[in-house]
Amino acid sequence: MRNNKKLSFTSINMISYLLILIIVISVFQFFISPILKDKFTSLAIKNIEASSDSLASEVELYFNSTNVLIGTVENALDSFDVTDEELLNKFFHDSIEGKNVNLEFELLDQNGIIYYTYPENIDRIGIDMSNQQFLLDTTETETTYWTKPYRSITTGETVITISVKNDDWYLVAHLPLQKLDEVYNGSTASKSDADLMILDPYGIYIYDSRTELEDIRYRFSYYESLASSNDSNIVYFELDNIDMVGTYHDIEFTNWILVVYEPTSNIANTVNILFSYISYSVGLVITLSILSASYNIITINSHFRKYIFGLKEISKGNLEYEFQKSSITEINQMSEGLNDMSSNLLSSMDKLETIAYFDSLTSLPNRENIKSKFDELAINSSEDIAMLLINIRRFSLINDSFGYEYGNAVLIELSNIFKDLVCEDVHIARIEGNSFLVVTKLDEMHNVNKIVNNFNNRFKEDVMVENINLKIKYRIASILFPEHGKDFETLFTHLTQSLLRNPIENEYGVVDYNPNLEKQYERQIEIELSLEEAFANNDFYPVFHPMISFKDKSIRGFEALARWNHDKLGAIGPAEFVPILERTRNIQKLDKHIIFESLKMVNQLTKQFKTNYVLSCNVSVETILRDDFVDFIKQTINKFGYNPNFLELEITESTIASNITYIQNVVNKLSLFGVRFSEDDFGDGFSSLNYMTQLKLDTLKLSKNLTDG
Repeated sequence: MRNNKKLSFTSINMISYLLILIIVISVFQFFISPILKDKFTSLAIKNIEASSDSLASEVELYFNSTNVLIGTVENALDSFDVTDEELLNKFFHDSIEGKNVNLEFELLDQNGIIYYTYPENIDRIGIDMSNQQFLLDTTETETTYWTKPYRSITTGETVITISVKNDDWYLVAHLPLQKLDEVYNGSTASKSDADLMILDPYGIYIYDSRTELEDIRYRFSYYESLASSNDSNIVYFELDNIDMVGTYHDIEFTNWILVVYEPTSNIANTVNILFSYISYSVGLVITLSILSASYNIITINSHFRKYIFGLKEISKGNLEYEFQKSSITEINQMSEGLNDMSSNLLSSMDKLETIAYFDSLTSLPNRENIKSKFDELAINSSEDIAMLLINIRRFSLINDSFGYEYGNAVLIELSNIFKDLVCEDVHIARIEGNSFLVVTKLDEMHNVNKIVNNFNNRFKEDVMVENINLKIKYRIASILFPEHGKDFETLFTHLTQSLLRNPIENEYGVVDYNPNLEKQYERQIEIELSLEEAFANNDFYPVFHPMISFKDKSIRGFEALARWNHDKLGAIGPAEFVPILERTRNIQKLDKHIIFESLKMVNQLTKQFKTNYVLSCNVSVETILRDDFVDFIKQTINKFGYNPNFLELEITESTIASNITYIQNVVNKLSLFGVRFSEDDFGDGFSSLNYMTQLKLDTLKLSKNLTDG
């Protein structure tokens, strides 16, 4: 069905083109053809006009040069003795030789007797010309006189006599009209089958290119119509029963008329031949256009089918598909455009793949890239796989000290070193910031210790970056697949947690993943997430450690210790929850809660047993440095009516050292109120007696380290 539709489409196009052909031919035959014939006729007549103009110019040029030459001779003869034959010969020779004229000169005396000829003609010397009409006419005019043509008695040629009268002599020049044949034969008019005639002011033939005139006095029968044509120099006439068309011009100096003409049938034939050529050419062009268009339609249909197939291939991801070129320019341009599009898409895909799978700074593979390498190894390799997470320690110090651009330069240099330190089958990637990940299968050639040793040996030496020597310190966490996890994300999470939970003080620490730490970390997370609820439910509570008097062994007071009974985890000791409270900055909440509850309970004991018991409470540095701490202690004591002389607040050496001036101010304010202060675990920290002189301390609790020593 599809092929039939395409064939039908082609047939419809063929019929459309045939209809267009018929319409174009009809329009050409009935509308364009008459207009073209008129145009061609007009062009043919203009061609005759152009030939006439050109020929008239050449004839006028010939006659003008002759007239100028005679004028030159006339003026020159006035300047020397015209009876000196030798001088005359030299003058005429110099004046005429090389000129494009064919003149014979004669000098006559005042009586009309010839006494000199040039070229020399002895037979003409002494002839009396006084009775010649042209000489009589010359005597009566003051200018150069041009006679009508006549046949020379001596040569038999048709000539024109040009004569000039002086007071002492006559200058006579004979101009053969044969020269006009040469002018005509060399013109474009003769080559276009046009003829030339020259008429005098009375219509008498002076020259006719068709034939030699038998009767010099023969008159042109259509001269009146020629002379009366004022609007145009185009003239139509009949000659020897043949219709002629021609153009005419006045010839300067002579009062003669030049006519260039040819049969009108020549123009009609030329127009018909030219029109036939054009008609055949138009028909041929249209026919070839239809055939070409039909071929192009079939070709285009074929190309479009290929384009559809190619575009489907590209949509499937086959960007290397190449569209075939065509002899049709537009189709070829489309093919080139689609090929360029495929090439650009392929190039863009390569760039996107580079962006997606490689780090833009170091050109190392990125997280996604090494994840795919791990997945490939996990599927295809039978050996265990090791992952090593490398963290450059205190890298922020480099950025802060030298700037981020320098930090980037350090990362690039480290990446180049890392690539040199690992084997071909070991994959290394930059994960983020200052962290790098190594993935390798474990066999005889590849093991964790070998990789770590390579790193340790290399970084014992400084790394020079932009003329600055750097001591690179790092930490490495290692983990195994499938022992410690079944997928990349799980293993990577374990690695990052291993580094976070195991701070290492040495320069090149290595942490092996310990599954037990995972449970410990989960417990810490659960404890941290339970803090807010524990404070809301008052799950923290104090327990009291009695303080025994050394003298009588009686109970002199109690030390309040914080405890937590978790609803899921059970009892949680301070060694576990205090670091979490300090890290989350919630320790001040616990301190205030324990002090408040302890004062309330010990105050009840005091009233019950009518004995003043000392209450000792621990205070962290975060709590004592708060602006509201002094007011809180005073308000709590006043609330329960507790004697402040029996409240003892324990602070550590590290608390004192954190801000001794501020601590001293707090101690002084509360001491004036009656509160006692003690230093707990003296000997664990700085062990400075200077603190004791600066602070008003009432009790000093020695560290067990000192008593055991």
